[in-house]
Amino acid sequence: SIKGKDGTKISEPERQSVSRNRQGKEDAVIKYESWRKERHDRDTKYAATICHKGETAGLKYCDHHDLWFEPDVIEYQEISGWPHLNECVNSLEILNIGGSNVLGEFLPFLLLHTPRLKSLGQWLNTMIYGLEILKDLPGYEDYKNYQLQEFSYSSDRSYFCQPYIGFVPETPDFKNVRKEMVRYSTKSVTKTGHKQRLHASKRRQIREDIDLMCTACPNLRKVNLVVHYKFSMMDDTHTQVWEPLKSLHNLVELDLVAMRFENVRSLLSMIGGRLERLTVECDEEQGNGSEIVHLARTCPNISSLRILLGDKILRGEMTLHFGQIFFRRLERLVIEGNVHLHGFAFLWGHCQNLKYMKIGLVISNELTNTNVLIQDVFTLLFQVNKMLHLEELHIKNLKIRDR
Repeated sequence: SIKGKDGTKISEPERQSVSRNRQGKEDAVIKYESWRKERHDRDTKYAATICHKGETAGLKYCDHHDLWFEPDVIEYQEISGWPHLNECVNSLEILNIGGSNVLGEFLPFLLLHTPRLKSLGQWLNTMIYGLEILKDLPGYEDYKNYQLQEFSYSSDRSYFCQPYIGFVPETPDFKNVRKEMVRYSTKSVTKTGHKQRLHASKRRQIREDIDLMCTACPNLRKVNLVVHYKFSMMDDTHTQVWEPLKSLHNLVELDLVAMRFENVRSLLSMIGGRLERLTVECDEEQGNGSEIVHLARTCPNISSLRILLGDKILRGEMTLHFGQIFFRRLERLVIEGNVHLHGFAFLWGHCQNLKYMKIGLVISNELTNTNVLIQDVFTLLFQVNKMLHLEELHIKNLKIRDR
């Protein structure tokens, strides 16, 4: 005899009877729609909390019944037309996998099967690599995605050619995957270091990548951009590198990471006028303060500005340019780092519609880590700009002293 889960003894004849009763009750092939209806009816009639005493487990009974018998013959039912994708792909708009180690090969699958996708999150820097693969597929040479609104790009294309971390370098899988990746990125993946390549070829590579992004995704509203070079390879005259961005008529937001500000001055000159929100992260010590002035000249319509400096200092020019109109639409200003007094005076004097300000220390030199704001300084600043619209002001370690 056989015991059920509750210890009830079931005789061999009863077990064979149940097995015979189950045979022949299911078709070998069932359509997905029919299977789904049958499953719904079964779950509705025999909910998991229902288990009628005296019933024998089987097809027409509760799936969670305490009794189960191993059948004499195990038969599988094929479900035809099964949708192998979760139904959420039809409504999915944001899939935040930014910053993750997602291979570019996965992106064509996502782009082709998520018709309403708007964003894959921030800093998914293999997106341009995924577009290259997708456009290499037969029939997708002219692929365009009109739904995507956010795109991440890094000039460091060698990043695209690092196989998934799950592969061990000594294994054939690692070598095969890397070989395939290199095949798609031969334009940049060589044994020659960045310093040995001509700057013109670097600019040409960025231009080609930006052109691919703008052509394939014409309705972008936000671009996350990394220009990773630690040496100067562009100046104000190289606007042709960023010219394809002019075709993005909906572009209003830019999140920018630059190792050297010089390399993105031409970018801001090209599209700064259409930006409404701007984030700039700089990894270098600011020079004479011309950086913030360049932002003010080229981005007159931004309402939100966020500057990330780390342990660096945001400087300002000795000339405060109060005779010119800068940052008049700016309402929100966040500076994650310390600000030189000249830079603070420049921002305070020009941001006359500011509602929210958050900055680090206001210092006069690199030797001190205390605020230099005193009452006399604020008296002068309020004479220039009374901050009539200011609602929140956050200054690190601010202590108003009379001298």
